[in-house]
Amino acid sequence: MSLTTTQLAIFKTDIQAQGSLAAAVAAHNWTPVMDFYNAASATNVWLPAVRVEVLADAIDWTTTAVAGGNGGFQQLPAAARDAYFALTQGGVVDATQANIRNGFGSIFPANVASALAAVSQRVGTRIEVLLSTTAGAAVVSQVLGYGVSAQDVATALGV
Repeated sequence: MSLTTTQLAIFKTDIQAQGSLAAAVAAHNWTPVMDFYNAASATNVWLPAVRVEVLADAIDWTTTAVAGGNGGFQQLPAAARDAYFALTQGGVVDATQANIRNGFGSIFPANVASALAAVSQRVGTRIEVLLSTTAGAAVVSQVLGYGVSAQDVATALGV
């Protein structure tokens, strides 16, 4: 994978806005720039392939009843159980899709939906968050798993 022209332009603008990187950029020392963008950010990224086993482990099976009820998964309305089975029949769930994330909340009560959301994201790197298509507490990255290279930095800066 390589960064697109548009992504390189966004990357360049952000590099130039980082005062802490100015000396490294001036010296053409790309390592600190690479390290900065490959480091963890304060924002989570949604994962495109969450295994059903991971989701199942996150569900509190004894308390998944609708609000005010008691019992577990079996106490959910049939439509909610059917929706869960439909959502998970492929073996993996794409949490980058808003309709999937919304499905968590429509199937399960808030505590379980929250647990499912938590296992469907991870802390993103600065480059993953910078090059994302959404905003919020968690984003959908266009470059999930991408590591910035020295060549990326040089290309973005036109050096």
